[in-house]
Amino acid sequence: MSIKESEVISNAFQEQYGAAIKMLEQVIKNCPEEIWDDRTSGPPFWQVAFHAMWFLDWYLGRSKDERKKFRPGFKADLKNLKELPKETLTREQLISYLSKIKEKGKQRLDQLTLEELIQPSVFEWHGGSIHSSLIYNIRHVMLHIGALNLRLLRKGINLDNWVSHAPILPNKR
Repeated sequence: MSIKESEVISNAFQEQYGAAIKMLEQVIKNCPEEIWDDRTSGPPFWQVAFHAMWFLDWYLGRSKDERKKFRPGFKADLKNLKELPKETLTREQLISYLSKIKEKGKQRLDQLTLEELIQPSVFEWHGGSIHSSLIYNIRHVMLHIGALNLRLLRKGINLDNWVSHAPILPNKR
């Protein structure tokens, strides 16, 4: 595979992960305080956003060993949407965590090669290859972005926040 082919693959993943992350960031930043921790219809808004971020971070892992040692710096039970949390994470905490995920995603996808994409997934339950896992990861985060957008729309907030492609991090020149 030529360098150009590797760049095309890496750039495509970075554009789509960047777009998904930007959309997630927009819903977090635009969620009104009265919705942020509302628990009347299930998990609070922030917890759904955190859940999407936790798995986005986890699924960017490179190996089974990294998967087993994964610790994002928050209590692990916050990712479980079946359990209502005792604490509330702030918008600033989530944006800070999202910044770390952007760095990890950029680093992970910068190094992506065709040879790696066809390797067996370190997350066996959603596809046979790393390529499949990376696509699954985007689908998962987008599912939750859609749910969060719907919560906002039901409260009269229409973000119109579709992003077709975006860099994960701005290019440093």
